[in-house]
Amino acid sequence: MESSTLEIDFGAIDTKRPAQLILTGWIYPTDTSLNIGIDQNPDLDPPSPPQLWTVGPSGDFELAMPFTGFPGGKPKSIVIPLDGLFKTDDHRIRITHSSEIYWDRIRLGYGKPFPLPDPKTNRTDDQSDGLLQMRWLPLQESMLHYRGFSRELPRDRYQPHWYDYQAVSTEPAWPPLGGRFTKYGDVKELIQRDDDLLVVMGSGDEMVLRFEIPAAQTKSGWVRDFILHSVGWDKDAALNTLEGQSSLPLPFSSMQQYPPGIEDRDRASQIESMHRDSLIRKQPIDRFWKPTLGDPSTPATVRQ
Repeated sequence: MESSTLEIDFGAIDTKRPAQLILTGWIYPTDTSLNIGIDQNPDLDPPSPPQLWTVGPSGDFELAMPFTGFPGGKPKSIVIPLDGLFKTDDHRIRITHSSEIYWDRIRLGYGKPFPLPDPKTNRTDDQSDGLLQMRWLPLQESMLHYRGFSRELPRDRYQPHWYDYQAVSTEPAWPPLGGRFTKYGDVKELIQRDDDLLVVMGSGDEMVLRFEIPAAQTKSGWVRDFILHSVGWDKDAALNTLEGQSSLPLPFSSMQQYPPGIEDRDRASQIESMHRDSLIRKQPIDRFWKPTLGDPSTPATVRQ
């Protein structure tokens, strides 16, 4: 695939301070089936992920970071640390890749990383000289239910998908997947911690989260922002995705590969046992193939 290069010049960058390249955009991804087709065609090279190049002592650009990451899915911002990447006083930057990426905004930032607070104490060892404070807000409620699908808004070919949340259809939009899903209702205990306990959602599901309102008032001149910090996995349901037609087997943080291999067998068994009481719902089959039958909000349940 043809490679493209984006050259960025902020002028002189203060390399004595922690600096970051902040890229906002979105990627038009290749799905599993397309990736397999590319792999099976000897005349095609696989898409190359974004790389970062800086100017070396010879005056030519040299590879400084072989993989920068990319803004997956809908428009997102990614932060690339620039510490130690400049070998000369020429601080031009090149981003090279052969993926279909649309950059919307590019900025230069300064500042050291701020650690997440301890979930138990809500404290960190570094308060950034008091200029920044971060606190976890306790989760008060989390409910899982069937909602349906928001109406897709008109867009051009080179724009990401956008949706009108207020316009919803409860009719199924995709064939049902096999496997099991989390039962509807209170799922608070499943998502309070990063512990491999999962809420497994299917198409049309919605999870509503409610957090405690901050008790303390903001100081004069301060601004309060809210960040939703989430940990989880997404599985492509393409026909060529391994186990893509089922919600199972479940992923977990220590797995060496997906689907979990022989070396992950013991932990995979533990994960299955951890979800024995919550993973008891199946997606209704007749609702999609026979639209006059069934109700997606009352799916069948099974027990192990």
